[in-house]
Amino acid sequence: MTRESNPSLPSNLAAAAGESHAEQVNSLSVRDVTLAELATLLPHAFSRLSPTRASLITDQIQDILRSEHKERLVCLAAGAGQPDLNESVMAIAFLAPESDTATILHVDWVQPSFPLRRTPATVRGDTRLSAPCVSKSHAIAIWQQLALNFWRADVRFIQWATDAVAPQPTAPQSADSATTEATSGMQSPEVLSSEIQSRPDVGSWPRAMGFTRLGTLQYLSLNADATGSWPHRGPHRGRQGTNENSGAREQRNVIAIPLDATDATQMTAFEDLVERTYVDSLDCPPLVQFRTAQDIVRNYRSVETYSPDLWYTVAEVCQAGDEPSTIGCVILARHPAPSASQPAQINPACVIELVYMGIIPEYRGRDYGQAIIRMITKVCQQHGTERLILAVDQANPPALAIYRRSGMLPLFRETVWGRSAV
Repeated sequence: MTRESNPSLPSNLAAAAGESHAEQVNSLSVRDVTLAELATLLPHAFSRLSPTRASLITDQIQDILRSEHKERLVCLAAGAGQPDLNESVMAIAFLAPESDTATILHVDWVQPSFPLRRTPATVRGDTRLSAPCVSKSHAIAIWQQLALNFWRADVRFIQWATDAVAPQPTAPQSADSATTEATSGMQSPEVLSSEIQSRPDVGSWPRAMGFTRLGTLQYLSLNADATGSWPHRGPHRGRQGTNENSGAREQRNVIAIPLDATDATQMTAFEDLVERTYVDSLDCPPLVQFRTAQDIVRNYRSVETYSPDLWYTVAEVCQAGDEPSTIGCVILARHPAPSASQPAQINPACVIELVYMGIIPEYRGRDYGQAIIRMITKVCQQHGTERLILAVDQANPPALAIYRRSGMLPLFRETVWGRSAV
């Protein structure tokens, strides 16, 4: 059920959005951007993005326009008076169907060079910038209109991914040799800083619109070899040839138990299991301020890549005949794509994404993560998958170590943000 029949914005939302910049916000107008206008504006609007981010957003927009839900793509421009698009801030968002989650794809000046040469009169006296090239009043005006769209569609949570924000300098932390070895080759903070030092703080627009930084994700991939086989690496061994953790098993025997998504009892139990694996998780900890485990599971089920036959409870079998002990869960998703070996053919499981892997706290640090990755690569081999991809919080060294030891290589990084709709 939506609120289309009652389009007015709650008064408390409008007041909260613009109280401190009321005069500047009231001098701005916000209008829709047509698809024809959008096509001409994107090359300029994306000029401050990394090539990877620009390509990702372009692909997302194209996928939306090819889908049955193109009317749920929201494109707005905010500027003084009757805004000249070239002197406006543009926002692009998508209201996912059958979901309480919306995604902001992009917010920035249409012509990024415009604010560098503007005068106070150009933007009706608004000279207070929260960061170089970011206008707080424009951010509020855009947010007010987006919030109205979100409210009408019963959206409760908004997510946003940007180019990776440079980390704040921190004191060196000690790390064991295993973690250091496992994360070698990942993009370092120094490399990340040098990549974006010529651009303004990419987190300024999200912050100006009240978003909370959830984390910076490292995307990784692992490919099958030319024969379609996947690497199956054993437990990590320390310098003396012993397992990393004293008392760890030589190799954990974990099994994947398929979930019947049509069984309400199983789904409820699975949501409870996901919630147990969220306890003390190092992946985007601030997310728990906004979303419950039930919210997240339901959102996974609403996306187009939802693959219910690839949702598993993970259990360990110690000895033949023993009852399996539940240790965690795995959610995978298929991404159809042309096969590398036969480009003319679409492989329905060409890419499999590890959407979520969770381990119950009492089983962490005991080589189960490595065993689960081996289990996942076996699933990939069974489905003829050519590439496995995933994202992991850069502030989660244990998970990074597991993935690196499994042979995964870095693709790119992004910072993710979130906030409640109201």
